[in-house]
Amino acid sequence: MLDIKIGLGGSIAPIIIGAIGFGFGFGMFDVNNMPILCQFASPRHRATGYGLMNLVGISAGAFITNFLGGSADSGTLGRDFAILGIVVLAAIILVLTVLKPKYVNKIAD
Repeated sequence: MLDIKIGLGGSIAPIIIGAIGFGFGFGMFDVNNMPILCQFASPRHRATGYGLMNLVGISAGAFITNFLGGSADSGTLGRDFAILGIVVLAAIILVLTVLKPKYVNKIAD
């Protein structure tokens, strides 16, 4: 039998389910980025806002990849994934409580 182990998964099924879940979730995230940005940014600032969001996302991804690679090497991958889950949950709560859009499509500053 093929011995596949990625992270804490012991078989191929959780890997495939995780990949499908990530693809679906990232697709939902991606198609909602610009409509949400339009609620907060005027047309003049939307391209800059979208660029900054992409910069932060790519930079965070690079940091997390390096961080989790070190965690896998040191044997603390499960614990560090749990800690990152708490950080993501805190970010979600912060966004949902702080951001209150006033417009469907902000037109001017």
